[in-house]
Amino acid sequence: MSFLREGERGKMGKRGHRSVLESPFEPAGPIESAFFYYTKEGIIMAKVIVISGHPHLERSIMNKTILEELKKAAEGGASIAIDDIAEKGCCHLDVAAEQALLKEADTIVFQFPVYWFNAPAMLKHWYEEVFTPGFAHGEGATGLKGKKLIISATAGAPDGAYSTAGMGHTLDEFFDNFYVMAAMTGMEMAKPILTYGAMFIPGVSTEADKEKLVSLAKEHVKKLLCEIGD
Repeated sequence: MSFLREGERGKMGKRGHRSVLESPFEPAGPIESAFFYYTKEGIIMAKVIVISGHPHLERSIMNKTILEELKKAAEGGASIAIDDIAEKGCCHLDVAAEQALLKEADTIVFQFPVYWFNAPAMLKHWYEEVFTPGFAHGEGATGLKGKKLIISATAGAPDGAYSTAGMGHTLDEFFDNFYVMAAMTGMEMAKPILTYGAMFIPGVSTEADKEKLVSLAKEHVKKLLCEIGD
């Protein structure tokens, strides 16, 4: 289970799942300044939950590296929890547990590879189940109100493909549904963090291609952490 830092296995329940009564956001060490919001009253740590929506993370290079880098940040003291919904099994969600994690967070990150111009079906299923009336939207719903939503996505095609001269739209335009989601749930939609050219074909791509993708993933994380701390 990848719910925060190493060394916390003793707090996990059956099958490695953390009890919803325990917080995944306890500080573990020195905090980098990028993980704070600055206010007149002082410095307040932002609690971040990253929803990993990659259905085949074991075969991934970009998304796998991104999550590994975020785990390193968490081990260094950053208040970041990683919720790997593929590892849990997206068809058997504990909706109450997922909602409890979201309620505690200040920032929600959707991390995923672009499949057919949007998020993978697994991530869509997750928020369709978890963003329920009365919790995420509708009369009296405050579960997500005031939180920041960050779309963190990787695309196999180059950035030029997502243009009026390419597919007719930018990738940000394909993500209009997330802007509407944020508006309906009372969240603040941040500018998406996007990395293009994340294509790797086994048997065709080279080791140099793989190293380039790892480097791109690390740069992606730097941008994501800056947005988290903005």
